[in-house]
Amino acid sequence: MFDDYKKEVILAYQKKKNERTLSPNLDNPTPRKLKDECLLVYRERYSHKDDNTLRLFFGVKDKDGDYRQNIEKIDIDRFRSLVKLLKGEKDAVPHEKNYKLLAWLINFEGEDSMKSDVTINKGLVVNSLIHNNTLQPLQNRIGVKKEWISKPRIKNIVISFVGIAAVSTGVYWRSVSSDQKCMYWTGNAYQTISCNEKVGDTAIIALDTFKLAHLKRITRQDTLTKWSVGRIFYSKVNSDSIDVFTSAGFHPVRNGRKLMPLTNYMYVKYISGK
Repeated sequence: MFDDYKKEVILAYQKKKNERTLSPNLDNPTPRKLKDECLLVYRERYSHKDDNTLRLFFGVKDKDGDYRQNIEKIDIDRFRSLVKLLKGEKDAVPHEKNYKLLAWLINFEGEDSMKSDVTINKGLVVNSLIHNNTLQPLQNRIGVKKEWISKPRIKNIVISFVGIAAVSTGVYWRSVSSDQKCMYWTGNAYQTISCNEKVGDTAIIALDTFKLAHLKRITRQDTLTKWSVGRIFYSKVNSDSIDVFTSAGFHPVRNGRKLMPLTNYMYVKYISGK
């Protein structure tokens, strides 16, 4: 099962790379870039469900329940195995934790979603067969006497037949949502939407896969350190505050205002205060 998961993670990475939706840190990875990306992703979308993956790679979080210092202090040599994997080097023998870290970095949840799709679709197909009295023809087709096979056993046989179909159906349902070709700014990130939908007076714009994947507003400026200087981007809001973002480009709601790399001066004046 985990071998399948590893293949799914690598395929997802390659797909994003071919679609040019990867972060620059992942598109041409080095140990330093992977460490930088971990910090960015942690600040951008950390949730408690990530704890198992982060603990496996970075160790137990600190007394404040935070992994930031663990990531900042980790030796970049720990990422060399993952770099070899991403570059397809023949001597790459990465541990399970490397695949899980990569899945976290590219926001891949295939293992859970695949299990969910299979469970749901197998249940739908099996229940349909049972309630529509199609189990009897199945008995006849497989050449087994009725008295020798119980309904639970027939149910298991049906499940084995429909397993592949269920996975295919799950892939189909995931692909259906891909027809959303527009997006809108939620206040913190872009969200896909059908072009004919509306969200109040919010502007609906053409889908930009790079912005969708990488342009996020950092809401917890108190988590930023000097490491962020030159690595994240800002736009001045008023005389005493700035908006901070994870990627270059233009401000999502202040038209034409270009996002600038965070300087040490702006970091001290608006974020650290010292």
